[in-house]
Amino acid sequence: MELIDHVVILLLFLDADDEWHPDFLHTIHALFKLFPSAGMFGTGWRKIFYPKFICKNKWHMDVTVSDNDGAESFIVNDYFKKSLVAPICWVGSTAVRADVAREMNGFKIGEHMGGDRDFWGRIALKYNLAYSSKILGIYRTDSDKRENSRSDRKLQSPPFINEGQNFLKNKTNVDKEKNLMIKMYINSLYLNYFLKSIRAGKSKIIYNLLKENLIINKDISVYLLIISFYVTPIKITQFILKILSHNLFSKKNVFKYNVKVNTYKAKKI
Repeated sequence: MELIDHVVILLLFLDADDEWHPDFLHTIHALFKLFPSAGMFGTGWRKIFYPKFICKNKWHMDVTVSDNDGAESFIVNDYFKKSLVAPICWVGSTAVRADVAREMNGFKIGEHMGGDRDFWGRIALKYNLAYSSKILGIYRTDSDKRENSRSDRKLQSPPFINEGQNFLKNKTNVDKEKNLMIKMYINSLYLNYFLKSIRAGKSKIIYNLLKENLIINKDISVYLLIISFYVTPIKITQFILKILSHNLFSKKNVFKYNVKVNTYKAKKI
């Protein structure tokens, strides 16, 4: 969808089973008016989880960013740092200037997983994100007859990893903190890829990731998960991972780097 303001076009994205709050388009346009030099414009968003595994209830997860000064609309200039906590940009809550999208050559062709994070990441390497803390996008995983479930997609390495590594290799004047945050963000993508490989039972991918020492994380739970892979059958490890994922729901509130993640049971109607 295109939102046109004089000669500037903003590109917006929405899947058929997801939702925008009635105030979403107005808020995106207002963000552009306030911060026209930003490359991306986003709002807080909500994910609705479909009951699965041992979780019998429907859950909601709200992701948003706050400003130190309490402003509702502001500039995020540390996208990678905040994205270590949670994905602050989601397809249905983010808009991109059309000229910036052309500069970045749009979404990469052939990338069926991680293409959105790759796109946001490439933009964030050069541009700031204008943000509203209001929850205005809704990502539904509970819709019936979804066309493309994640289980039927071929597992692949996150595409931003190469982009980020090339950026760090070729840019010598990058701020030290931004350099570190990009490296940590790349490591988080590797870790996510590693965990998805366990869930999918891809032993060869897991072995190669460990062999190449691509997983760099001091979280003891990760090491325990790695050990469990070698001392237990992979089916048992997959079940352990499901339980660990379910236990994440017990963390009602997470607040770090001004990123707030709130997970709660959906109210029965």
